[in-house]
Amino acid sequence: MAHNFKEDHSLLTEGDRSAHAMITEGLTKAFPDHAIVSEEGQTRVAGNELWVLDPIDGTSNFATGVPHFAVSLAFVRNGIPEIGIVYAPAKGHVFVAERGSGSFFNGARIHVSNTGHLSAARTLLDPGRKTESRKIHGRIIAALRAQGVEQEGRWCAALDLCAVASGERDAFVHRGLNAWDIAAGVLLVEEAGGLVTDLQGNSKDIFQPGIIATNGNIHAEVTRIVREALRYDESD
Repeated sequence: MAHNFKEDHSLLTEGDRSAHAMITEGLTKAFPDHAIVSEEGQTRVAGNELWVLDPIDGTSNFATGVPHFAVSLAFVRNGIPEIGIVYAPAKGHVFVAERGSGSFFNGARIHVSNTGHLSAARTLLDPGRKTESRKIHGRIIAALRAQGVEQEGRWCAALDLCAVASGERDAFVHRGLNAWDIAAGVLLVEEAGGLVTDLQGNSKDIFQPGIIATNGNIHAEVTRIVREALRYDESD
């Protein structure tokens, strides 16, 4: 797969460009008055109604033949996701959510897990590309392991959030990420009965970095561990 690198050192493939062009063209025709924000270029940004798009989330997986990648698309009104769609073409998986109507996987209603104790939790943590983020994630991972928590990273935030929404995993944590990485997934988790906040446990703004998404039952414990890791970093 031919590719190059963007300024932030993330991969950019011809697949990213093609998917961006095809999807934004369709959105522009269907919703000419809506703004579009895409990882591969801000087509139109004015207005309170916009579509937030990641043409291929998990580009490194896509470029190396790993089928764990997805298209992530959300309709956002006044900063709040109202519709979320995550499509994993290599797996034939489609996740859809509409605010107030629930979350669905291939047409079937999904719900977050009922795991109630951190020691039984299965978590997803993507350390990101920046050295600082990796250092902090290392502390979070060590703290979770000390509690007996199973954790892994799979390099596709959209599908990681879908895993929380469907109950496959119990929590997802990331120190960074952009709106196009998480907008659809945030709504999917919330509509599946989960809880999403920033790293301090406050209401999540999709346009600001840092996210904790859980089944709700273990949210306070995960947030405590993350906050302690962040405080330790600030004291260095």
